[in-house]
Amino acid sequence: MPDEQFIGGVEDKKPVASAAVDVIAQLNTLNGRIRSFERSLSDLRDLLKFQEERVNRISKEVQRRQKDFDDSHHAVVDRLDRLQTEVSLIVRELPLTAKKEDVEVLRRIVEIIKPTRFITQDRAETLVNDILEEKGIIIEGKKQEERF
Repeated sequence: MPDEQFIGGVEDKKPVASAAVDVIAQLNTLNGRIRSFERSLSDLRDLLKFQEERVNRISKEVQRRQKDFDDSHHAVVDRLDRLQTEVSLIVRELPLTAKKEDVEVLRRIVEIIKPTRFITQDRAETLVNDILEEKGIIIEGKKQEERF
């Protein structure tokens, strides 16, 4: 091998062509590994993008639910305030209401008097006027006549 060139030190004497083949093989291996890493990196980027979109959707849903909860909470607080106001009014007015015994006394009085048997003043006046008209008597600004 007089015309072949050798590389390396004294101990490592490889022909240049053989070394070039080894370098090319190593470059091809590294190139394949780089492409594999690039694919993995691309897949990871896609996964990261998908996860970011998912997190954004979930975040929007959480915000919507938080808003709904806040609205419901405010509605409950407002309702409780109104109820508290109504209860306070009832508590203030309760001593002014009639007791059961008072209502029972009034019921007995109404049963004795039987106000449904009475007529109103307007109805009494109408009845009197009707009777007077039947007898031919006209009163209050009307010409008073009597039939004999």
